[in-house]
Amino acid sequence: MNNQKGFTLIELMIIVAIIGILAAIAVPQYQNYVSKAQSTRLMAELGSLKIMVDICLFDTNECAFAVPATSLMGAQIYTGNGIAVPALTNSRPSVIIYAIDGSATVSGMFGTGSSSVLSGKTMQWHRNPAAAAAATAAVKTAANAGEWACETTISESKFIPTGCKTVTALTAISVKH
Repeated sequence: MNNQKGFTLIELMIIVAIIGILAAIAVPQYQNYVSKAQSTRLMAELGSLKIMVDICLFDTNECAFAVPATSLMGAQIYTGNGIAVPALTNSRPSVIIYAIDGSATVSGMFGTGSSSVLSGKTMQWHRNPAAAAAATAAVKTAANAGEWACETTISESKFIPTGCKTVTALTAISVKH
């Protein structure tokens, strides 16, 4: 009798074909998962600065806060109280605050450290003080009647985080002197 040891060539080719088919399905799904996670991460990182902006609007002595860097962004410029200052370093979100009317934006552009489908896309939190028309008269002031909204230029809906809407152009805040 002849004892067979090991696998035949046909069996090995079937295994390689199965692995190839699984990889062809899994790799794109994994890349989509990474892209969605990166967009959600940038939304959260930019969103964490909303608190600092609100504190600045309530107490103008608290406007000298540090904007943390993120590995998902390219070079940005930090702007505070409507006055542009030189870029501190690369990978920082842009923060613009207009204390006169309570409007503000916190924005960032995906850089080369992000997924290729997100690179060059922008995400922004926009504070619109006029959007809170339903606020009670006791609470409504120029500094605290604002409402935050997330906007992005990401066009593929599967990569847009929940709570953020896609736009062709980000909302600009008016400069008031």
